[in-house]
Amino acid sequence: MDGYRFDDGVTTQIDNTTNAAYTYIYKSLNSNATTTDGKAQWLCKRVTNASGSSSFANGIDNFLRPEKLVTIASALDATYPV
Repeated sequence: MDGYRFDDGVTTQIDNTTNAAYTYIYKSLNSNATTTDGKAQWLCKRVTNASGSSSFANGIDNFLRPEKLVTIASALDATYPV
């Protein structure tokens, strides 16, 4: 597949402070991306802590669809289809 997959991200931020049931893993190709930046440049994978299963925000696991990337804040309310 063309494009960049989630594991190609160069920046990682983990945030599970809003819900103990999940861990949110963020990645961006922009090494200067910050957690407070309002730009939608992150892929987010949500891991269910109890089962270890995971899904991606907006169902996107690569950087081919920049309109589906999220901000750190919006990832907490994103859709995580299985």
